[in-house]
Amino acid sequence: MRFTDTEDKLDYSLWIGIDGENSWFGDGQVTHQHRKEWAQYRLSLGTKPSLNTPRIHRVDIELGI
Repeated sequence: MRFTDTEDKLDYSLWIGIDGENSWFGDGQVTHQHRKEWAQYRLSLGTKPSLNTPRIHRVDIELGI
C-alpha cells in the first residue's frame, strides 16, 4: 500500500508492506501507522499451476479515520 495527504502525491509515494518499503501485506496483516487521507493498494496475481485463472474473492481495507 501507499499513503499520502493528497491524491496528486500518490504517484510519488513509496509502496510499503509488512516489512517496510517494497514489501507486501498478506492475508490478515495489518498496519496502523499511516494517518493520511489517501491510500492506494496494488494486488499481485498468480496461480499454481500457471494455466489457471486467478480469482479475487475479497479485499478488505479498514480505515480508522
